[in-house]
Amino acid sequence: PGITEAHFYLGRAYHVSYEFDQAIKLYQTFKTSVKPKVAEDYRLGLLISECERSQELIKDFKQIKVLSSKKLKETQFFRGYKL
Repeated sequence: PGITEAHFYLGRAYHVSYEFDQAIKLYQTFKTSVKPKVAEDYRLGLLISECERSQELIKDFKQIKVLSSKKLKETQFFRGYKL
């Protein structure tokens, strides 16, 4: 516990903030400073793997641009689409 455990929780904060490189670094720092059983209990292998996969998934994200918008009543919702 202590400062070592802070690396894990800071890594989690970076993880959920989509800052995967920082999260991986902190997870690995934590992993090297604890016993293998503790690393397993914290699921560090899984968390690092999630970060790596997430980096792959979001590397090609494109920004979505809204071309137009209008307000419709709920009952008229589908009339807003050209089907």
